[in-house]
Amino acid sequence: MEGFKIFLVEDDDSIRKLISDRIETKGIEVDSAPNGLEALQKISSDVDDYYLIISDVNMPKMNGLALISQLKELGFRNKIAIMSSLDDVRVFKEAIRLGVDYFVDKPIQLQNLDGIIQKAKKSYEKKIELDYTMQLLSEYKDAVDKSTIVSKTDKTGKITFVNDKFCEISGF
Repeated sequence: MEGFKIFLVEDDDSIRKLISDRIETKGIEVDSAPNGLEALQKISSDVDDYYLIISDVNMPKMNGLALISQLKELGFRNKIAIMSSLDDVRVFKEAIRLGVDYFVDKPIQLQNLDGIIQKAKKSYEKKIELDYTMQLLSEYKDAVDKSTIVSKTDKTGKITFVNDKFCEISGF
């Protein structure tokens, strides 16, 4: 799917390759890094490039939660999934506080990961549709503002809104 890209962060080379290959067979572009620090360096130049980040929690150099925290500070607002074999409540509380969208248990069941990717794709499609609709509404508003006078009143007849064309014609 064009525009829908995933970034995978996993320190185990064989797992990273297995998951990357699985994602690519679905026709989805995937980039990866073996730890949070390298991921941050690759992603930080354009945080909006990726719609889904899938990250392990326990990794060398920078763990997954620290990576997510840094990405949020840089303005990342898309979907995040974390992978962990830990049953540590503190990890889950921190993940929730950071706004993690999905949790993947290790050892990874690829069908579960597929489901998460499918949910993220549907969310992406809805976001694209919403962005298109908002752009269209903005264009309609601009057309109306340029060609029509608009005023809005409350129940008592008091004017609560006027567009620029109304002001231009009426001197309001």
